Amino acid sequence: MRLRSRMMFWILPFAMLAFLATLARAEYLKARPTASTGAVGEAVLQIMSDVDNVQKSNYGKNSFRLSNTGSKKIVEFQMDVSNALFPDSVFDPEGLAGDSTAKPLQINTDMATGVIPLTMSKKKGYIGKGGNKGYRGLRIAFDMNKDEGFNPGEMLGFSIDMDPNSIAGTKKKPLDAASFPRWDVGGVSGAELIGSAFVVTFADGTKASGQLFSTATQAGSQGIATQQPRNLETKITVNGVKPGNVGSYRKGGPRIIVSAPSGQKVRVVVAKGFIQPVTAYDKKLHKQLELLSKQVFPANNAVEFQFADVQMTGKAIDVSDKFDFTGAKNFDFQRDSSRPFSVDEDKLSLAIVAAVIDPDNKDLVLGPVTKPVYLTFK
Repeated sequence: MRLRSRMMFWILPFAMLAFLATLARAEYLKARPTASTGAVGEAVLQIMSDVDNVQKSNYGKNSFRLSNTGSKKIVEFQMDVSNALFPDSVFDPEGLAGDSTAKPLQINTDMATGVIPLTMSKKKGYIGKGGNKGYRGLRIAFDMNKDEGFNPGEMLGFSIDMDPNSIAGTKKKPLDAASFPRWDVGGVSGAELIGSAFVVTFADGTKASGQLFSTATQAGSQGIATQQPRNLETKITVNGVKPGNVGSYRKGGPRIIVSAPSGQKVRVVVAKGFIQPVTAYDKKLHKQLELLSKQVFPANNAVEFQFADVQMTGKAIDVSDKFDFTGAKNFDFQRDSSRPFSVDEDKLSLAIVAAVIDPDNKDLVLGPVTKPVYLTFK
């Protein structure tokens, strides 16, 4: 797994996970009321935020960093990857939902947050079917009576195995050996989790939610959950296709049109994906990859991310020429009939999203992340 993990597109998320995803978008569009004291709950989640290697995974220590940036104590954190940009992604703490490398939740850095070990928590830490289906959700609770709880200014660093669920039940060594270019097939990066939702519950019972978005790196993402208003929406169409829908593109690439309130800066992200390994080492894996190849986004690994930061003028802007669709900058590969799942560099599957960002606050989003537009080459 790039020491990482993920899940099949056709798995429908549980009601709880769907609720979290809905809540994430809804709370971006309206501020939740804060306590009468004027305290504001806020947290920032970073996943490999400064890592610029597309093959790096969130398996490593402190890949996830949750910081309390508000003025309330945090009592619970939940994350839902059902709406990740690469929707094949799952948590795989048991080593059954991806390749054979596994890692349960590990707390790597604890600034006296009162974090409760999953084995002692009253609620389930992993949310979903589990087993070879993996988990779409993760829950971490904090005890206010331990180390005075998760206070403002504190940070929790943790890591966990994630994989593409399309490689469930595989062994890492033959899996990676069948890839081309040579790939850490099972890895999941922060960038591949763009669009994922997270919800933070505070000591007064109120909540805040956020979504992960790009850090303009090949592997990183970050998001902010805040009770302050962040309602600046971005509109985008790709070859006339609106967010949440699928389409196609031809040589030369798609036409990308974006709009947002005047004076704001919008980041547009184009993710290029492919299927790995390009040859299955057994019949079971071949069937799983065949199923993946028929999905609206037939990809289980990112090969490249491209970005364009655009200053908005109040009018829709065509940003198509800011992206290169002729190939993958750092890799050289092509379609090979002896490798069933191989593809040409200029015919990769595309996932495109956008959001308003705040240049004065580490480019954190100022509104919702658009739903992906997925395109395949025709």
